[in-house]
Amino acid sequence: MQLTMEPLDEMLASARAMDDAGMDTIWLAEAYPWWRKHGMEARSSTVVSALVARETQRLTVGWGIISPFTRHPVQVAMDARVVQEAAGPGRFILGFGTSKIFLNNAGISTNRTLGPMREAVEIVRGVLGGAPFEYRGDTWSASVPGLQDDAQAPRDIHH
Repeated sequence: MQLTMEPLDEMLASARAMDDAGMDTIWLAEAYPWWRKHGMEARSSTVVSALVARETQRLTVGWGIISPFTRHPVQVAMDARVVQEAAGPGRFILGFGTSKIFLNNAGISTNRTLGPMREAVEIVRGVLGGAPFEYRGDTWSASVPGLQDDAQAPRDIHH
């Protein structure tokens, strides 16, 4: 587990060392309210994960976790596509979850997170599928045109 409040150069050096040591997976944890509460800089795990993927050869990169309450599900899919492309086939795991830390920080007081998470997962899967996709939910909606058959896009992803 890589905590994303550390300096970028240190995170990338750690990832290279893990890769060289033969470790299987690095999970990037993002919790900006927590890091900032403790006076540390908060870094985007989606951006860092793409850099980690480029700096390593075999290490699987996982998000542990991304919340749809901080990024719209379409944005999650777009970020996932970049990391997937940077990592190559079979080296990216999209970890998706609610994150009580983010809910509390955003002042969203709800225990009703299962429905929004189901909607977010459907949208991400729909966007990554490549076909035209329309979705209207109680929390999230998306209207995404389809990809051309020859569009440059990785088509495999671990869910």
